[in-house]
Amino acid sequence: MVEATFDIQGRGILVVPDVDLGTRVQMELNVALRRPDGDILSAIALAQIPLGSFRSRPQHVLCFRTLSKQDLPAGTEVWLLGEVEST
Repeated sequence: MVEATFDIQGRGILVVPDVDLGTRVQMELNVALRRPDGDILSAIALAQIPLGSFRSRPQHVLCFRTLSKQDLPAGTEVWLLGEVEST
């Protein structure tokens, strides 16, 4: 669930989900975003473990390069649909 978003110039909109994505440092994920108004958006997120993250378990951030903060209001559910397949 989106509680807050961060607009990082040159990177996109960042969301910090509370999910365990394992120990891979970076991966692209297909996601569905269910907004509080009922609309569902499909997007690709770049999941990364930020440098300097020293925790007992890795904490990934999701970066959405093609979305705006308005696309991800508080209360939006983030559904992970799997990794983007390499072509």
